[in-house]
Amino acid sequence: MCTSVLVGITFTLLCQSCKLRNERSLHTGTPEANLELVWDRIVRIYYKENPCSDKYQNITLSMICDPQNHRKTFPRLKGKAAEVKHLIPALLWAWRHAMTTTNDQHRQVELALQCSAFLDNVLDEHKDSDILPPTDAEKFKQAGFALNAAMNSLSTYYSRLGVDSLYLFNIVPKNHHLCHICLSASYLNPRSGLCYMGEDMMHQMRRLSAGCVRGNNTRNAEKKLVVWYSHGLSRLLGDNFGNL
Repeated sequence: MCTSVLVGITFTLLCQSCKLRNERSLHTGTPEANLELVWDRIVRIYYKENPCSDKYQNITLSMICDPQNHRKTFPRLKGKAAEVKHLIPALLWAWRHAMTTTNDQHRQVELALQCSAFLDNVLDEHKDSDILPPTDAEKFKQAGFALNAAMNSLSTYYSRLGVDSLYLFNIVPKNHHLCHICLSASYLNPRSGLCYMGEDMMHQMRRLSAGCVRGNNTRNAEKKLVVWYSHGLSRLLGDNFGNL
């Protein structure tokens, strides 16, 4: 649920402007050193108490932004969808230990992380259901819209700070798509409309496309791709129907 953008933004704030409670100020060091400190706390404390199989082995600043030009590009964490998803609770824990509780923007970041974690928990609880139960569907909708409202408010706040401020809280098309998913939760399980559901399919189509372009122009390569995909799909469906 737009988690790669949210995670990248939160790490950027932790590395640039926040302080760890009862510890040295984060922003006294370089962004790279600050990120290393935050990640060390997550691995050493959070993951020790909350083991996770789908987790990053390490996170570097280059996975979030361009270290040489971090004030000109919006942050976004690179990685597998499952890894990014399972990082949200750990990052929420780290943020709560670093945030200033009287800062409105910090509380909005906390709300966004909390809502994102809640959305993922609901989807995991009902991964085999065609629709969400009415109560969970309503909570899912409220959390999704609260997440977008927090992101939009933060985007407006940081965009007004001027050209010297960090580029943060980029509102992407997936944010708009999330609203539609939330509104349809009572009629269709949101897992059926997740933006990253087709990533494995994209890898397979890339391999298939590579075999179609050899010796063909663009038009013939597209036709060959469709034919090959149709043959493969018919074989797959035929095998599945034969086992019914």
